Amino acid sequence: MVELAAFTLQLRFTHSDEIPAWLGRAAQAAFLDGLRNIHPQAAMAVHDGSQLKPFTASNLSTHRWSGVITVCPRERYTLRFTTLFRDLTVLSLNALAPAWLRHGLTLHDQPARVESVDTVTTTYADLLAQAVSVRRVSLRFVSPTQFKLTHPQHKSEGIPLPLPLPERVFGSLIDRWERFSSIPLHPDLREWVRLNVAIAAHRIETRHVEARRAGHGAYAGFVGDVTFELLHRDQPFAQQVAALAAYAPFAGVGIRTTNGMGQVERV
Repeated sequence: MVELAAFTLQLRFTHSDEIPAWLGRAAQAAFLDGLRNIHPQAAMAVHDGSQLKPFTASNLSTHRWSGVITVCPRERYTLRFTTLFRDLTVLSLNALAPAWLRHGLTLHDQPARVESVDTVTTTYADLLAQAVSVRRVSLRFVSPTQFKLTHPQHKSEGIPLPLPLPERVFGSLIDRWERFSSIPLHPDLREWVRLNVAIAAHRIETRHVEARRAGHGAYAGFVGDVTFELLHRDQPFAQQVAALAAYAPFAGVGIRTTNGMGQVERV
């Protein structure tokens, strides 16, 4: 049975309007509202659960993260959701995606028709079985990505870290895998990554997410391509790093992945 799914929605707004360029919070709300309409208990469990959520939501495909944009019915836009846990994935495939096609969705009070939903599915077992041990792994961070360091004096505060440090990138993926998969990773994988995965090349830039209209301030993150190099290919560590790289487009990386940040593609 499928455990992971990625839903790419092609949509059109019903009328022209000026709206914030950053709609990550609105996309999260649209996902939860749709889920609430078909299964209120599931929506409540997802919303009120642990800090790691079993889904991600993208921003609109405008490559704008601050300021305002004008949307119009002539243009087609892309929105992407993923689900990371079997029960939510099955519910989304069987009920939520058909509901999007029938009823559309609303972003920042703007109704939109969903013209198509392209779906990719897999399982944690398949990601691991199909992973090939390679010397290098390349990821494209397509929306601003940021990590948080724990403040040494103020534990409730975080120090922003908008850099693709290997232990942070793969550590974020390990956290999500361990939270939502029944297939365990090696208990020493996190430490192995710290000692054996380096950045071989990168082309990244800093971008700022402007979410003040949604009451969530601004965030600095990096976007661009990063190639990670495995200094050694010990097993099962190298294979599991490759599996995590394949997992990244589903799981997202870093903070606020349910609000559009940390969207990743495998290069």
